[in-house]
Amino acid sequence: MMLLRFSLTALGIAVAAAQESLPSLPTLPDLPAEEEQVDAAQDQAYREQIKAAEERLQAGVQKLHELHRVLLGVKDADSAAAAVPAIVRLTGELHDWAAGFAGLPDPTPEDLARLQGDIAPAIRRINARIANQADRLGSAEYYGCTDLAAALAQFVLRLRQ
Repeated sequence: MMLLRFSLTALGIAVAAAQESLPSLPTLPDLPAEEEQVDAAQDQAYREQIKAAEERLQAGVQKLHELHRVLLGVKDADSAAAAVPAIVRLTGELHDWAAGFAGLPDPTPEDLARLQGDIAPAIRRINARIANQADRLGSAEYYGCTDLAAALAQFVLRLRQ
């Protein structure tokens, strides 16, 4: 009987407590959703910038191919003199091209590895071809065209800046 009375008393206390209005808990701001939106926006911006960097790299490779074609066309004094304006133009374009990377974010290690795997071999191949042509022209003493020698020297110097 004592156990029953104790149980009824406990039940009464529980019912009374349930009927009392408890102060409501303060509402917390929905920070995770905002942070997730900010993170998603930042991630999207980063992906767009990395895509822009990749496109910029591809454009640079195309400029290097154009330089290679110009050098391949040099076969005599006349073609050497005719190549100078194109080399000067490409030197400026490639210098500006390289400067355009300054505003882009540093890639993550994963993106850097991907970009190096995708584009670096092409850059190495075209640079080797350009070097071969520069050696050929040097061996031919630039077909007597000192402007060609100066333009190629300027090309190397500007791209090292």
